[in-house]
Amino acid sequence: MCLPPANTIVIPSPDTDRRNRQAARALAVALAVNLVIATAKIATGLVSGSVSILADGFDSLLDSLSGIIGIIALYFTARPADWNHPYGHRKVETLGTLSIALLMFITAALIVRNGVGALVDGTGPQITWVSFAVMGVALLSKGGLVLWQRVQAREADSDLLYTDLMQTRNDVLVAGAVILGLIATNAGIIWIDAVLGFVVAAVVVIGGIRVIHSASWVLLDSTSLDPKLIEYIAKSIPGVLDCHAVRTRGRPSDFFMDLHVMVDPEMTVNEGHRISHEVADLMRSEMPSVKDIVVHLEPHSTAIDKAADPRRASQV
Repeated sequence: MCLPPANTIVIPSPDTDRRNRQAARALAVALAVNLVIATAKIATGLVSGSVSILADGFDSLLDSLSGIIGIIALYFTARPADWNHPYGHRKVETLGTLSIALLMFITAALIVRNGVGALVDGTGPQITWVSFAVMGVALLSKGGLVLWQRVQAREADSDLLYTDLMQTRNDVLVAGAVILGLIATNAGIIWIDAVLGFVVAAVVVIGGIRVIHSASWVLLDSTSLDPKLIEYIAKSIPGVLDCHAVRTRGRPSDFFMDLHVMVDPEMTVNEGHRISHEVADLMRSEMPSVKDIVVHLEPHSTAIDKAADPRRASQV
């Protein structure tokens, strides 16, 4: 295996295509489940006048919209790299998660508005056995979906699936709280319904903040792996006298790397070229998730102050 030339476009691997297809299927299944649950909750909430059920229904509807956004984002993510996007389109998936976060904040605002209206009005919801049945089925359905999505998200390593999993997990907690609220409302504590609506809104907002934090890690090209480990691997190759300026970006399961290695200044170009290939090959064997590696050769000098080099991770 050899280093690609500088103008090479990174081609998505078959494993990447497989992960995209798996993520799309998982989102489609979640979309179907969420649409059915959202319809039942919203209808029940409107008929009964329950702010908490209606809020939970809007939250499930948000999950459905998130699934649609996710599937669209994966369509663009799966497109091969081109001359304008030589690193591929994987960040489209991350941008899709930011759109979902925006929808989460809008939904939270609507829920709070309905809750305030219910408190001002002062009338409680009309709770029937249908309300308990709808929320009970929703709780069980979402619980099963969480267990299945956790496996799918881990295998596909998809930002969108992890975001959807986070939302579904929140839905399970919210559905349980709403059921407790229905019991309290039946006992005569009518204000608890509106308060639980506020709780749902808070959970949605917290989830949105977490989504933004996770997405920013990728969009801001944060370090994917410990540079000290990469320096250690590079310096294990005969002929590599030192290593610094290690940079990685992307996800730990799908990242790009560049590094500087120092060699004997009397070394020929052919020898240096061979060593750069050995460095790249060893990195790929030790870290199969790396998509592209750029190795920059520098002449080694004993006059360099290693402790003062800010690019050297081993000195940090």
